[in-house]
Amino acid sequence: MSLINELFAFCLFAGVIYFIGQQRGGRGTFQDIAYTFALFYVPIQVLTWAIAWLAILTPIGNVLLPWLWLIQLAGYCAQAFYAHLAVKGVMGFQHRKDAWIAVIVGLVTILIIQAMLSRAQFASF
Repeated sequence: MSLINELFAFCLFAGVIYFIGQQRGGRGTFQDIAYTFALFYVPIQVLTWAIAWLAILTPIGNVLLPWLWLIQLAGYCAQAFYAHLAVKGVMGFQHRKDAWIAVIVGLVTILIIQAMLSRAQFASF
């Protein structure tokens, strides 16, 4: 996915979570959510990209390539966990359920949009 798509996805993810958090009685601001997400989202993305490039470009890639999907899944799970903690802290939720609802809605929104973008890219070829 291109850098522009990543930035768009990040802003949309933060925006959806902020909107759902406000609907569920959260007190945080969009700037607080976006800043807090940037603290964990960027390092996890860079790490998964570095492992993917390592798997593709080096001889050790023969060992890592079959496990690349699992590495990416672990990155997504780490992002979801840290997003939950960030939403709970920034929005001031007392219950974990409220934070998880916001994160899950945000993740589903991003997955739907990424599927639509990838489908549009394949349709153009």
